[in-house]
Amino acid sequence: MGDTVGLIFTDELDATRGDVVVAAGASTEVADQFEANLLWTAKHAMSPGRQYLLKIGYREVTATITDIKYREDMDTGAHLAAKVLNLNDIARVTLSTSLPVDSSRRVTIASLAAFF
Repeated sequence: MGDTVGLIFTDELDATRGDVVVAAGASTEVADQFEANLLWTAKHAMSPGRQYLLKIGYREVTATITDIKYREDMDTGAHLAAKVLNLNDIARVTLSTSLPVDSSRRVTIASLAAFF
């Protein structure tokens, strides 16, 4: 990932591994619901409504895929309707997480822009 750093805050804060720190006056977008492009790599089909463990950088949260917007046809790139995702399907989905996560479209650090 990157180098280890230590931070000293003027106020007592509860900061843990995986938290995002920004400069004073700067902002980042956090949300507990967002859309993402997803490559499904599990042998068992993914069904909306089930809970999964989502790992973004060092942070782990419970996530539920609430909607499949579309599945992408591997040959044509066409957007197809889907109720489940099977092995190696690529889809645009809506996720709901148990805690807010950085959902900024401006994220340029690969480990924050991707999840497992």
